[in-house]
Amino acid sequence: MNRAHVVNLIRAGLTDVGFDTSLILRDYDFADFSGGNAGVRRVPLAAFSSYPCTYRNACAGLVFRDLAFGPDELIFHHRSLGAPLLFEAYEDQLQPWAVGPERAKPIGTSFPIDAAADVFHQHQASWNPQSLGRVKSLGQVKASKQLDFFDVGLLPVLSEYFQSKLKDLLERAFAATATCYERVNGEKPSITFLFPYLFRFVTAKVFMDRADATGWNELESPLDVLRKAESHSGSGLLAKLPRSFLQDEVLAEAWWSVSKSFHFQNLSAPDLAFIYESTFISEATRKELGIHSTPPGLAEYVVQKLPWDQVPVEDRRVFEPFSGHGIFLACAMERLREDLPADLTPQQRHDYFRRRLVGVETDPLAIEVCRLLLTLTDYPNSNSWELHPADVFTWSGWDQTLSSSSVLLSNPPYESFSSEQRRSVGATKTTPPGEMLRRVMLDPPVMMGLVLPQSFMSSPVYQEANREIARRYEDVMIVELPRIFRYADNETIALMASGRRTSGNSVSVRYSEVPPDKVDSFFKDFHTTRQRGKKVSLPNDGDTFTLWIPAEGEMWGAIDHLQRLESIVTIRKGVNWIPRSDGLPRTSPRADVVSDEEQAGFRRGVEKMRGNLSQLQINCFRYLSLLDQHQDPRTRAHKHPWEHRKVVCNAARFERKSPWRIAAWADSDGLAFSKEFFAIWPNDDVSEFAIAAILCSPIANAFSFTHDLERHNHISTLRQVPIPPIKLLRSDSELHERCKTLQSTLKGAQADAKRVIEELLRLDAAVLDAYELMDRLQRQLLDQFQGWGRPVAVGFKEYFPEHFRDVISLRDLVTIQYEWETANDRRCELIEKDISSDGLTAEERTELDHLQSLADLLVRLKAPYPNDQLDSLISQLKAEGKWSDSI
Repeated sequence: MNRAHVVNLIRAGLTDVGFDTSLILRDYDFADFSGGNAGVRRVPLAAFSSYPCTYRNACAGLVFRDLAFGPDELIFHHRSLGAPLLFEAYEDQLQPWAVGPERAKPIGTSFPIDAAADVFHQHQASWNPQSLGRVKSLGQVKASKQLDFFDVGLLPVLSEYFQSKLKDLLERAFAATATCYERVNGEKPSITFLFPYLFRFVTAKVFMDRADATGWNELESPLDVLRKAESHSGSGLLAKLPRSFLQDEVLAEAWWSVSKSFHFQNLSAPDLAFIYESTFISEATRKELGIHSTPPGLAEYVVQKLPWDQVPVEDRRVFEPFSGHGIFLACAMERLREDLPADLTPQQRHDYFRRRLVGVETDPLAIEVCRLLLTLTDYPNSNSWELHPADVFTWSGWDQTLSSSSVLLSNPPYESFSSEQRRSVGATKTTPPGEMLRRVMLDPPVMMGLVLPQSFMSSPVYQEANREIARRYEDVMIVELPRIFRYADNETIALMASGRRTSGNSVSVRYSEVPPDKVDSFFKDFHTTRQRGKKVSLPNDGDTFTLWIPAEGEMWGAIDHLQRLESIVTIRKGVNWIPRSDGLPRTSPRADVVSDEEQAGFRRGVEKMRGNLSQLQINCFRYLSLLDQHQDPRTRAHKHPWEHRKVVCNAARFERKSPWRIAAWADSDGLAFSKEFFAIWPNDDVSEFAIAAILCSPIANAFSFTHDLERHNHISTLRQVPIPPIKLLRSDSELHERCKTLQSTLKGAQADAKRVIEELLRLDAAVLDAYELMDRLQRQLLDQFQGWGRPVAVGFKEYFPEHFRDVISLRDLVTIQYEWETANDRRCELIEKDISSDGLTAEERTELDHLQSLADLLVRLKAPYPNDQLDSLISQLKAEGKWSDSI
């Protein structure tokens, strides 16, 4: 077998199916970690879908059989190349292989090498660079039988390999260099300089390891390496770098620690983003700056979903405020590259990118990662990127850059401004996303791609932003995301807005979700669930408005005609004191505005919600200051009529993602409550206990869960809760009596758990009856709460046993569980009457049929019984005259 002949045939076949000849590389070296140790492996031929060539865009490769390994073992040893398709040559045959994260598997049967041209032609649809490239990023293509054979799980495994090795390298390099620096200079190095200093050596190492880079291998000393890398970077570091970093011993240690322990042949730029966040950002810095680096998969999704064809190629300019490590800019560069003419020179391409990418970031370490990220993405061109180390809100270039940009991409920090920060940047909004959007909407770009907190959809802080986006754009796409950040505990949305409005009175909104257990697969295939769309009428000034589209549900449609809670109550937030000045942690009990003893100007009430409030129960009461000098001047909550009867509930949720969001308590004693509570004063003819029953019910909790997508409950949402007819909410109603009795029961420290659960079920059943929900809708509603712990003093995690799937109302469940003896006596009475000469009336026949169905449900509810227990139960019922074989 002539190896050169085989290489030429495969190269010709790859060219015929569409690979660019410049992206088909002979004798390609790549970093390999498959054996656990970093090394270098070579393949005679490798093909890539784009440039620069890395494991992320590797598509195909060629290997020659090695008799020291089995065929599948040999192929699997080459998985670090990243190519999903490998051709194995042996004797006069070629065998295609699909390479996955766990194993390699042959594709079809082998074929003669000389038939390669015909075979490539037959497989052109699945072996071309677009198809194989999309195997690495399936979010850009729908499922295809031709691609199903390939395993999309290889890329995440390789990413983990590369990132862990790179992290280990840089941590070791930082530690070794810092130790050497301290030994030579007698003091620790400043990380402000150490980080970019070492990253210059990383840049040099990347270029030296890549065979197509020129001018790097002739460097004689570490100082030459540093100067060359800084010249390429163009950031001016050497002019600012303390001379202590240029000591020969420090330079030698830094360069040796980087150059001798890792191979960067096929390093991918997004791997550096991982290193930045996981290695160099402390918890304190992350919280202070609100850092939550955008996952590369999410950045790619947002960029790919924007309609770039709305902007001519020559008019595209991308602006990323809060650019962080620049993953949005890197993804935008890849997308811009797709529409550039193929005949552009590398320098012409670089000049185009340099004029069309702008980033602003206050964190100097992130700026360094961003600079290297863009440099590697546009490898091998030099730097000179337009990256500004500044605070976006005080940056002098904001207005000009925004007005000249056609695309805005951003994942702003979510931490609220401190009072000092807000004053220093002149913000009118309390959060960076809110303030950024306020300023962006003054001169909005052609399209935007944003990652925002889920509170954007429901918080009053973002009401104006929702309205302005609807007014400015014709199309909005929103994807609801669970916790996706590696270190930040945030639930988010991805929002893409496009089509600058010139006319019309509605906005087209498309909404979808990513389930918590599907995050990893979403980053592979971009698949979302519960898609829905709607034309939303444009709001007027001051209107309550959101771009959020709730999932369609029969239940809400069935009760949409009902009055809303706001028609019978007044809702206010609790007392808001001035900040504490005693230096103790924010969560510590306050001694200045709260007292265990009664004193002038204080009213008995409740300070803390967490650990104190549960449904229809409060454990700890103290005395709260209503004195003017203690109150936040922005509110007058201490002037509310606290002495009147009312209902209170929590202002923040209990548990992430739990549908149980509300715990209410009826106050008949005129207590005061802090801002951790909402206070709800009912009209004179409405019972506070009936309102508490509604708010503790699955109806109100499901409504809040559906409408408030973040950690806080909102008064605006509570106001819109549908309510039953007013006559069922008065002090002579069943809801009043049951709720009052249950709250009294829970007041006892050792309330009987079985009794409490029974009374809860009876109260919930009365509430659902008041809404007149049909059985099927009740079952759908209650199933939402399966497995979630209810915020009540006893263990309550389900309405129905897991095995019981029958459609049944909660009232009937109560009958079976707690009233069956009485109900069954009535059933037996009707059976006896039915077989007598008297017979049954139509109403009695309906009643008997219902009781017979409950008897069947009782058996299934108590299942699974062992056969002997089931036979025993039936025998017992027969002996008591409560069972008929005719059932």
